[in-house]
Amino acid sequence: MIFNSQVRDFQAGIFAIDIDDKFFSYFPNSWQTKAGTEGWLFHQRNRIYLRLYVFIDSVLKTGFKDPIVVYSDIEKGHFNIHPGTNRIVLKMLLPEVRLVGWVVDPRCNNRKEYSGIFNNIKPILRDKQGNKKILWQSLHRTGRHDDKTGNDAEDQYDFSMTSDIYLGNTKLYDTEERRQKWAELQSKAGFSCYINDKYIYDIGTPQSSVDAYDFDATAGVYQAFLHHFFGYDLNRWKKLYFRRKVIK
Repeated sequence: MIFNSQVRDFQAGIFAIDIDDKFFSYFPNSWQTKAGTEGWLFHQRNRIYLRLYVFIDSVLKTGFKDPIVVYSDIEKGHFNIHPGTNRIVLKMLLPEVRLVGWVVDPRCNNRKEYSGIFNNIKPILRDKQGNKKILWQSLHRTGRHDDKTGNDAEDQYDFSMTSDIYLGNTKLYDTEERRQKWAELQSKAGFSCYINDKYIYDIGTPQSSVDAYDFDATAGVYQAFLHHFFGYDLNRWKKLYFRRKVIK
């Protein structure tokens, strides 16, 4: 270990881009998996109202509020997203709703380096001094395990903007009106969730034996939810991320 004043990982290029077809063109076909979808379903089990109904309803009424954060490395040619995975899944299904991303890249000095990679590259809004006040939060993640070192992730933190408040923000999103509407909707519509023919649970109240789906990806859960609770025709999507499972 040695001090190196040339290492400046406390600096990063930050700029805005559009989340669109060009952005999605860099995603491998396998970026959503059945195993990941099963884990997502179990994680969301007790907050379907917030994660799906409140989230989707707010986006349909007022658009996406916050940008997703795209952690990128121009030198290595790869990027990841955190937070914002649910937003890009919904954006993929609702391309008409605009979503902005903020690229954060410690290896980038000027947004022009990304010309041709993403669309609508713009500087983030700055104050008169050229600064941008961004409030970050660090979320403690201890569930991961490093097989190389044999250590648990005791000191690992995930960074996200404090403005990411879709889940559980009573004043803006989790309103009494939405609670009453969801109570009404879920009593009259719904579907059963399966992964690899394994029953997971019901969302709402299935009205027919054909209201059951074996999901290939999280996007399939969103498609089924948009169909059953918001009236979207399944034919609007060229690809469905599930197969119907007829319950006998």
